[in-house]
Amino acid sequence: MRRFCGLLGLLLAGCMPLGYAFPTISYVRPASVGAARDEVRAFRVDVADDDNYFEIPEKDRYRLTPLPLHRDGSFDPQMKVAVDYGWICNCVAFINGSSTHHTVLVRMYRPGYQTLELESWRKQGRLQWTPASTPEEREQAIDDLVTTWYTAPARLQSKYTVEGFVPPHDAIIFRYLAPGSTSHEHRSALLFAAGEYDQLLSEVNDPKLRSRLEEKAKALRQLAAS
Repeated sequence: MRRFCGLLGLLLAGCMPLGYAFPTISYVRPASVGAARDEVRAFRVDVADDDNYFEIPEKDRYRLTPLPLHRDGSFDPQMKVAVDYGWICNCVAFINGSSTHHTVLVRMYRPGYQTLELESWRKQGRLQWTPASTPEEREQAIDDLVTTWYTAPARLQSKYTVEGFVPPHDAIIFRYLAPGSTSHEHRSALLFAAGEYDQLLSEVNDPKLRSRLEEKAKALRQLAAS
């Protein structure tokens, strides 16, 4: 009886973990790159985003799949049906919990321009390409094709903000990319990005930039082989 009353008290206080799950649908509307078709590589990005309280490790996962472009430069609409889930424990003194959200993105990479990212359910206007004129801007465009940084834990993002790197320049931006063994398509996407770092590396002389490019190309190839 005492155990039952104690358990009942915890439940009433909200101190027992409460699990939940619900279906979700993500949808990226079709868009067209028009005359730039031969210069653009489009990729579907499937994302599983953990959002955890305190120091519970997050295990986000990003998987890329190349998308074919039609003759008019358009890609087919992209849909993802998934189940989001998690748990929460709301005690008097603290709140703890964990959740996993699923979505799909489309990233469009064009050498010499900033990478475009199309989010789920966002209305797409005409695509606007902004030139990436400097080597650093071209580096950022490659980063943005394969980055997983924007779902990194807030405490980690704050650390890099204090250090002055938003987003960071090192290979930590790849920390949630799925291994190459996930699929042949994902592996080819990782190797494509590594090749773009190599191409830029062959055109620059700055030692710090060269070191970063070498590090990131190496990290992607190691991930592709895993």
